[in-house]
Amino acid sequence: MHSDSDRRFRRRWVGGTTIGWVVGFVVGLNVASSSEPLLGTGPLQSVLAYAVLGGFVGLVVGLMQWRVLRRRISQSGAWVTASVAGLGIAGGAGYGLAVLIFGYSRDLEDLANPAAVLGWTLVTAGGGAIAGLLQWRVLRSQVRQAGSWVAASALGWGLSTAAMGSVAVASFRIVGDSNPGILWFLAAILAAGIVLGVITGAAIVRRLIEPSS
Repeated sequence: MHSDSDRRFRRRWVGGTTIGWVVGFVVGLNVASSSEPLLGTGPLQSVLAYAVLGGFVGLVVGLMQWRVLRRRISQSGAWVTASVAGLGIAGGAGYGLAVLIFGYSRDLEDLANPAAVLGWTLVTAGGGAIAGLLQWRVLRSQVRQAGSWVAASALGWGLSTAAMGSVAVASFRIVGDSNPGILWFLAAILAAGIVLGVITGAAIVRRLIEPSS
């Protein structure tokens, strides 16, 4: 049975993670897009842009999670660095790998394409695993079964992208337009944040209520 404090913690975690996903994605997308006139377009520029986008998402999500976690876990500041590193590496390396396999094309970032959604889901799951592995170093001396956090982080980040992509694919199918609109865009990233928050929130609460002996 979870206490009221555990339920409050989970609500704050889910809410903070969702806000972090939305704000991080919107800000990161704008920063990456604004660099295009300066850097031009091409595979290397796109790798950098996706590293920036991933880093911003990781930064804001990590900050929001840290605000919730800091009262229960010591040295939780490293949580933010781990989140930035994991998602930044995933964004840049994932796009670079796709270019090497398929060649440079704007279709690589077309979320109306289910194949692209699957690819980005796997990439983000990898980023979640990297972040989770780094965050495990914070948890390992303070909670039991800390190693399972790596899997939870990978699953949460991967499914968050799958949720975003699924909403995007549905929007293109329903609206039948190359630009379904801002409401669909917001719905997609909101779905991503909620999924990430729920999955990782359940995992972190389970870890925190079983302190390391």
